[in-house]
Amino acid sequence: MSVTHASGIRDAIANLVADAHDVGSAESGGSLVLRDGATAAVVFRFAGTAFGAAAAAIVTLASTPIEETAGDDAAELDNFITRDKDDGQVLAGSITAVGMGGDIEVTNTNVANGQDCSLESFTYTAPA
Repeated sequence: MSVTHASGIRDAIANLVADAHDVGSAESGGSLVLRDGATAAVVFRFAGTAFGAAAAAIVTLASTPIEETAGDDAAELDNFITRDKDDGQVLAGSITAVGMGGDIEVTNTNVANGQDCSLESFTYTAPA
């Protein structure tokens, strides 16, 4: 049997992760960085308070959709990080096409130079 958390603990974990994105001195919010290896391809900036309060161990990004333009280099998205207001890393994970099991699934992993990109939603679920 694996270790599990009570629902209140899971909410607390989700809120801790959400609040970590709001840490820092910069006026702008944290960010979600879609990457090709270690190279940032698209950076989505969060609102000053990035996430709402946890419900059923899930926090949802506020102020979506977010529109951004891809950087100067074409990219094959394969991973992401999220950052706090001072650009400290909070989360990291994989990116795949829809149905391929990534932590983030996107409709197209190929991003062209200057491509318009939209972040429709983003959630974090605390572990069971």
